[in-house]
Amino acid sequence: MNTDSRVEKIWQDVEKMYIDSIRPEAHWLWKNHVQVVANNAAELSNTYGGRKDLVIIGSLLHDVADIELERDDPAFEARTRNIIEKIMKDNDYLIDDWIFVMDQVVDPHSCHLGNMPREIEGKILATADALAHLKTDFYRNIYNVFFTKKLSKEQYLDWVNKKLHRDFHDKIFFDEVRVAVEPYYNQLVKDFSVSR
Repeated sequence: MNTDSRVEKIWQDVEKMYIDSIRPEAHWLWKNHVQVVANNAAELSNTYGGRKDLVIIGSLLHDVADIELERDDPAFEARTRNIIEKIMKDNDYLIDDWIFVMDQVVDPHSCHLGNMPREIEGKILATADALAHLKTDFYRNIYNVFFTKKLSKEQYLDWVNKKLHRDFHDKIFFDEVRVAVEPYYNQLVKDFSVSR
């Protein structure tokens, strides 16, 4: 099985997992986020390098435990790792590849202090994820999908503003990408600040 056919099969398998999930949030995430991140990552990999197959696989699987669990579930990270391992093993990837995807691509993609991507593949995923937040209606729509029962509007606005800052300042690793996305960022900051 060549690399392209493995990535294509994984894409189809991950899509089925999201679509077959009993969690409606998973359906929304597949359509409005996961595919967007994967497409962004593929484009960025064409420009900045890295192993494109591992970038795309990491993008498809970066939040895959959403198909079963809430984000605040203590088992979320372990479940993500288990799914990555199974899918990559089932598609003939070597242990070094799936450990790399887990540790260097997926795990640091959120860019929290002390856990930043070091490898180009991780930097590409972090940037692709930020772009999916900043260049789409992600923040305008996610409240109704995930947060109506968890956060007040004020709490949500605080969350968005912190996340917008991290998306733009911490998760974009390529200067020309940051310059290109700055108008989107500025508009979102204005929209969510005025909403208060």
